[in-house]
Amino acid sequence: MLKKLVFLYLSVFLIYVGFMPRTLSWAQDTKKIYGLAVLDLQAINISELEAKALSDMLRSSIARTITGEKGKTKDSYRLLERSQMDKIFEQFEVQNFGCTDISCAVEYGKMLNVERIVIGSVSLVGSTYLVIARIVDVESSTTLMSVDRKVQGAIDNVIDLMPVVSHELLTGERLAAPAPAIPSKTTPVTSTSVPATKPYAGGRIAFASDRYGNMEIYVMDADGSNQRRLTNNSTGDYYPSWSPDGARIAFSSDRDGNYEIYVMDADGSNQRRLTNSPHYDNSPSWSPDGTRIAFTSKRDGNYEIYVMDADGSNQRRLTNSTHYDNSPSWSPDGARIAFDSSHYDNYEIYVMDADGGNQLKLTNNPAVDWYPSWSPDGARIAFDSYRDGNYEIYVMDSDGSNQRNLTNNPAQESSPSWSPDGARIAFRSNRDGNNEIYVMDSDRSNERRLTNNSADDRSPSWSPF
Repeated sequence: MLKKLVFLYLSVFLIYVGFMPRTLSWAQDTKKIYGLAVLDLQAINISELEAKALSDMLRSSIARTITGEKGKTKDSYRLLERSQMDKIFEQFEVQNFGCTDISCAVEYGKMLNVERIVIGSVSLVGSTYLVIARIVDVESSTTLMSVDRKVQGAIDNVIDLMPVVSHELLTGERLAAPAPAIPSKTTPVTSTSVPATKPYAGGRIAFASDRYGNMEIYVMDADGSNQRRLTNNSTGDYYPSWSPDGARIAFSSDRDGNYEIYVMDADGSNQRRLTNSPHYDNSPSWSPDGTRIAFTSKRDGNYEIYVMDADGSNQRRLTNSTHYDNSPSWSPDGARIAFDSSHYDNYEIYVMDADGGNQLKLTNNPAVDWYPSWSPDGARIAFDSYRDGNYEIYVMDSDGSNQRNLTNNPAQESSPSWSPDGARIAFRSNRDGNNEIYVMDSDRSNERRLTNNSADDRSPSWSPF
């Protein structure tokens, strides 16, 4: 009897010991944290630098989703930093771009020693951007989640799309795009923003908005009141820029099938095309005397800065490089033009003489700096920067010194435009969930919202009067 009891207890003990590691292993598997890497998106009909900036935005959005939505993500992740990836790629002498198939993802995942990897592409067809991204399991060589999203208009719209792509990749939850606000045709659009806390110097602010379903040019008083639409067509109108006398507004439109520079009177009448190129013309900026307009064009194969007379004649190229030059902004004295350029594999702010000579780099850091805007006194330049992990409004002295963050907010903020007295800066921010026009004092104080609707408001441009 004793032998039978000993044998029984021993059998139970051995069975327990045999199953215990498997049971513990199962418990550990449910809490597994997967290493995750995000490769740069493949660029299709956009520049490699633009794709890199969008990839960094997606990577930052994924990092925020991992930390901020732990209860919603399907798995737990540990994100591999870009700097770590770059070191590994340098060691193996490979480059981080253009991986869109599973075999490539698996190879890169093993190289980076991660269990999961995000690959994809961003492409531009006409005025529509398409973002495709998916998570690949390295061990099983299978796609765990795939997301594709389309957005029309400027590349800023793609930047705003990345948090949505990140959320859908990691949670599997499809987010509905916010419906544009469509006010009654007989009801004027008015702002419900908080009144300014001190008097305005005056002037008006032109901006782009899709509140009627597609991007149009609007104008409002500098306190956000009296908002009214200036353009009305079925395509997109972007990037308004006031003439120095306040009588006209230049803008970019794809109403003829591709982006061209147009001009109209300040009340929206007399709209007419200035450029006529089969390629991309965008981002107009008036010279201080009103006789010329600088703009970005892709007519010679890559983005360059061009200038033309205000009537569209005498179009000529100012920059000439194999890199991308964008977003011209004329100095108040008319002698120089600030712009952003990818000369050293990263967008930085440059300045050149008005004839294209004497090009000088003002910023120098591994993040993206672009969209410069001169202050009315010529002493400072405001610009967008991604150096803090999201787009913020920065300002620097016109020689590149004394660079400082003005907004310091976890949201995406861009497109600075100075008030005519230099005391304020209008800008675009999505801090309240969608893009709105904000204004702040130029010392970063007294931030307040001017527009308030569920649509996308962007690209503010302050009139000279």
